[in-house]
Amino acid sequence: MNTILALEKLASIFDYYKEHIADLTATVFAIKVGEEELVKYRSDVDAKSRTILQIGLRMILVYGIVLFEEMIKEYMKVFFQVYPRTLIIQDNNGNSKSKCLDYDTILGAGSYEELLDVMIEKEIYKFGRKNIDEIERFFDRKLKVEPFSTRVDKWEELRRGYYVRNLIVHNRGVMNEFVYKKIEWGQIGESVQIQPKLVFDLNSALGAFNEYLYKVFKDKLRAA
Repeated sequence: MNTILALEKLASIFDYYKEHIADLTATVFAIKVGEEELVKYRSDVDAKSRTILQIGLRMILVYGIVLFEEMIKEYMKVFFQVYPRTLIIQDNNGNSKSKCLDYDTILGAGSYEELLDVMIEKEIYKFGRKNIDEIERFFDRKLKVEPFSTRVDKWEELRRGYYVRNLIVHNRGVMNEFVYKKIEWGQIGESVQIQPKLVFDLNSALGAFNEYLYKVFKDKLRAA
């Protein structure tokens, strides 16, 4: 992929996630208004209604983190296509660490471009298994990008949303000691309660993160 096409692809990725983050924010606002109206007309809002509201907020939070993860993968894929040699991992002495592809994969590729796509997909898959703190360290080490915590507005809210998502998906939404030590929020052993503000802040952080990634990769491509 040449630089011009890559820049166009980056712009397309930015616009896509900007639109989806805006839609997510509008959805949170609608839920918040619905909750306020429910309380306004029914002071005795039952537990079932509050549970339904919690489910809605949890689903939005989970989807927000899905956008976060997919956004990074798409930007990284474009970058690897322009700079394939960044796929090479080096040790502390600057020596390349060996990586292997099986013969079937190599011989099954019809061209260099197809083989490169296989390599990129393999790296993107592995990258997707990193947690949010490992992702930040990867960008710092591999791409020489300043820590997100110093450059992205409400980064800590994004970290909190990420780890709360993990609780919702893997631990029935109950705070455990591991996550508590990461974000120092909630109570160990208790179900996390998602408030609209948490999701609003998450969406705001997603927007800032999208803008920052777009600028980082755009600047790197233009500097080529």
